Amino acid sequence: MEKRKAIVSILLIEDDELLRETIIDGLALHGYRVHGVPDMEHAAAFLRHVRPDAILTDFSIPDAPSRGAVRHLRSLMSGVPLVLLTGWRDLPYEASLGADAILYKPIEADALAATVRDLLSQASSAPARAAHSR
Repeated sequence: MEKRKAIVSILLIEDDELLRETIIDGLALHGYRVHGVPDMEHAAAFLRHVRPDAILTDFSIPDAPSRGAVRHLRSLMSGVPLVLLTGWRDLPYEASLGADAILYKPIEADALAATVRDLLSQASSAPARAAHSR
């Protein structure tokens, strides 16, 4: 019997609508199901009902708390791989704390998909490694 591949659910927080749709389309080509939102208000509403397999967030979200998007998302949803997307090459170190990966814009869909795949692989093997180390 053929084993079905699980559909991976990703939350994307990006206020630039064109970029958001481009990322969604690019990741869809790699088999990911992406729910895109423009801001933290919509992200928080989504996270109240759904636990995604991964979160991708822009660094500059207009309604993100002053402590930053990554920290705020970690307070809402810990344990989910989180990728910070930014055009800022001189990103303050503390702004990236809590991110599992940082990708700089412009972002290629293949690189983003590979990063997500690697983080999900690491996350799925972490419980197995913890069980073997007991």
